[in-house]
Amino acid sequence: MKIANVKVLLFIVSLSGVCGTGLAIQNGYARGDVATNLSSHSTGSSTGLSHRSPAGTSTHWVWQNPLPQGNTLYAASFADVNTGTVTGDNGIIVRTTDGGNNWVIQSSGTRNTLYGVSFTDANHGTAVGASGTIVRTIDGGDSWSIQTSGTSNGLLSVSFIDTNTGTAVGENGIIIRTTDGGNTWMSQTSGTTNNLNAVSFTDANNGTAVSWYGIILRTTDGGANWVSQTSGTESFLYGVSFTDANNGTAVGKGGTILRTTDGGSNWVSQTSGTTSFLWSVSFTDTDNGTAVGSDGTIVRTTNGGNTWINQTSGTANTLIGVSFTDANNGTAIGLAGTTLRTTDGGNNWISQSSAVTTNSLEDVSFTDANNGTAVGDSGIVLRTTNAGNTWLTRRAEPPTRC
Repeated sequence: MKIANVKVLLFIVSLSGVCGTGLAIQNGYARGDVATNLSSHSTGSSTGLSHRSPAGTSTHWVWQNPLPQGNTLYAASFADVNTGTVTGDNGIIVRTTDGGNNWVIQSSGTRNTLYGVSFTDANHGTAVGASGTIVRTIDGGDSWSIQTSGTSNGLLSVSFIDTNTGTAVGENGIIIRTTDGGNTWMSQTSGTTNNLNAVSFTDANNGTAVSWYGIILRTTDGGANWVSQTSGTESFLYGVSFTDANNGTAVGKGGTILRTTDGGSNWVSQTSGTTSFLWSVSFTDTDNGTAVGSDGTIVRTTNGGNTWINQTSGTANTLIGVSFTDANNGTAIGLAGTTLRTTDGGNNWISQSSAVTTNSLEDVSFTDANNGTAVGDSGIVLRTTNAGNTWLTRRAEPPTRC
């Protein structure tokens, strides 16, 4: 990776194979600051090139490759088939109102990684992340305001059941609760110092959180009391999804899938058909659910987990988050900005992120504000004549011998 103080019109970031290649246009003179963020959720790197300032100020970066952006994404929340929000590294928030055909980068007001997000309707949503970060919107993300969480522990997941009532969980067993839309957050006693990786509430009273070593915590009184349940596994658990007070599924390391139909009084192991690490799960009713994980793994059930079927994701990137709004429509997100969409229950997954190239780029030269060429691995040559709005791929050929 190259970082340099140079007066150029194009700054290229090379992320050798893991995240592909990031391209950004910048006008003026500024230091290219690329933050490599290795989180507990994945082993991939990501860049912070999504920072944008108003026109005419000293710094103005615009993502050009991959699109819509290249930060690793951790969580997705869709309010309906069309309206969804995704969060990730470097405080990135991207928003769609047309089912992911178009994504818009929003200003979160933070550079901290955002690990969890929960929307209850198209306008009201909360995202949580590193160092106790909480940001809130009441206008669909046109503006985000920072809230006081009262903790410096990283918050890894959040679940709201209406515009006012929500719970966030995270590092060192932290649990915080709000009943006024986040104006105040109150700490609750979890009874564990292990990280709580995911939480799912179905109403104001009933919620479940999962952790390492098969730890599952349950509340039936809005978190006034959290009770440990017997999971029957020592596996690390990272995702949980309940559709009502009784029916829920937890997923985790080594393809672990657990199912309860009685609010967690009993958890039953299910056969996932994979040994991949499963990071997230989303059920829309008692029967239909999807789990995602490492190496692009997607598994699907239509019978409450009695059988799980592997689906073709079309990517080898780790998938970290998944959100379905009904049995057919869902979005999966993950490493290096990977964004996949299905409208048929996962029979087909379509990539909504695109890249000019995934080769590592090594150098660039512009002759004026519009015309430039970038070169890199495997003889790749990229050419733009419109300041990088579009790039055409060329390939260097060996010289012809007489």
